[in-house]
Amino acid sequence: MKENFSSIDRLYGKDVAAEERKEILSMYKKNFEDQVNHEAFQELLMQEREKTKEEIELIVFCNEKINALRGKYGLEPFTIPESNFHIVPMEKWKEGMDYEKSNTAAFFSNSLQGVAAMEIDNPLAFAKGAYHELIHFHGYQALMVAEREGRKLKDYDYRFGMGMFKERGEEGQFYFENMNEALTEELAKRFIENEYASENPHPLLQKGIQTIRNLQEEAKEKVSGSDLEKSITNPELYYALLHGRIGIDEDLTLGNQYFFSYKKQRSILNTLIDTLYEHNKENCEGREAIFDMFVKAHFTGNIYELGKMIDRSFGKGTFRKIGELDENIEEQEQFIKSL
Repeated sequence: MKENFSSIDRLYGKDVAAEERKEILSMYKKNFEDQVNHEAFQELLMQEREKTKEEIELIVFCNEKINALRGKYGLEPFTIPESNFHIVPMEKWKEGMDYEKSNTAAFFSNSLQGVAAMEIDNPLAFAKGAYHELIHFHGYQALMVAEREGRKLKDYDYRFGMGMFKERGEEGQFYFENMNEALTEELAKRFIENEYASENPHPLLQKGIQTIRNLQEEAKEKVSGSDLEKSITNPELYYALLHGRIGIDEDLTLGNQYFFSYKKQRSILNTLIDTLYEHNKENCEGREAIFDMFVKAHFTGNIYELGKMIDRSFGKGTFRKIGELDENIEEQEQFIKSL
């Protein structure tokens, strides 16, 4: 169960008194429950706009889908209130808020117990982005408490889904951050693909789904094998609008394109899953069972089983090596391809 009604699952640290532990967890609980009076969020609160009823409905929908996924691993529901999801108008976001990660389109902050996202008027893109950030919010999270300057305690994010941070001198090092983002986006991709495949997708997503379906069918019928048809049927593309009419207008432009993100990271993750499956076919129910181990580790924080399988398959220390190579994704990719 999430600690003290925040996203924190566990707090690590030597010689942390019960009162100190309570104080730290209470701070996260307060941040989770009270975004309006959160001092660190004041700049963001001044920039954000009121959410539409459609955006709130999609946030609720994403929460429901993720809680169903949590239930698969025996975890209780953990619903993030829409008040912890902040939407900032595009022009204000692009002005460059003096805030953590303001150069991205959205982010989840554990310390602030909230999500901030640049506004987007496409329901499919909004839902995909919301699902991604809420997967981070729902994932396993642990704090590490370290003593600094006498008795002054400092806590930092130690575990976040598949990711891990360890202090190394002044800066420290992230491990499995690439894998964490890859898995999160892969789950968001599956969420969108399931809506596409459903006979009854969410009503707010139906129009966008039908738009891209019609484009794909028309392209296959009228310009099969063309660059346009290849662009429209790109599996990484989940929404686009075509400016012009196929078979009538010569100047056709594919605009408003939305692609799944972290393509390289997801490719590396899928290569690792494929290779793991090939090495464990006899004792595995299928490739999906391997993928499921990664998802389970993300939500429960138990990476031991996964790490043990990787080391058993490719040699002791392989799991750690993958994590250590996070700082150089090219080397990480080559290492996993060599397994």
